[in-house]
Amino acid sequence: MGVAFDDNKSIARRWYVPVIWGTVSIACLCHIHLHHTEPRFTTGLLLACGVILWQFTEYCIHRFLFHIQPASYWGITLHFTFHGCHHKWPLDSLRLVFPPVPAAPIIAGVFFAMHKVLPKEPAMTLSTGMLLGYIAYDCTHYYLHHSSSKNGVLRGLKKAHMSHHYRNHDAGYGISSRLFDTLLITPAL
Repeated sequence: MGVAFDDNKSIARRWYVPVIWGTVSIACLCHIHLHHTEPRFTTGLLLACGVILWQFTEYCIHRFLFHIQPASYWGITLHFTFHGCHHKWPLDSLRLVFPPVPAAPIIAGVFFAMHKVLPKEPAMTLSTGMLLGYIAYDCTHYYLHHSSSKNGVLRGLKKAHMSHHYRNHDAGYGISSRLFDTLLITPAL
């Protein structure tokens, strides 16, 4: 029972993220469009900053949380459930996107934190940009594992990510962008 219970927490179908979080992001974008008074340029800039902030968050989570070496039984179990299993079975299509149930409190926490430190409108817009970045990350991650892209950008991302899996686990932490691997000198290639 324990293994099956833990295993189910690490499984998610690829369409969960765009359907569930895409719906939430569309609702947020509609709210922003209908109720915010910030200029369109400011809205676009905040959304873009949110995407970049997500890319930095993605890099930090992957580097400093997913690649730690836990010592306790529960630390090892949690680590394996949420990331170790992905490195053990990198082509398992059910372990390439983050499951919505554990993602929900994290996403809610980001929205809550933004609303604590920023005024309402920029907080909502920046948080929505982060959510859009997260959706792009999870969809890109799935695509990188199950595509043979000819596109230059996606091909480069795939090459870097496969290098992270099969050559050097200690580099190439960015998935949806190589920006922070470049800035923080941890490129996969």
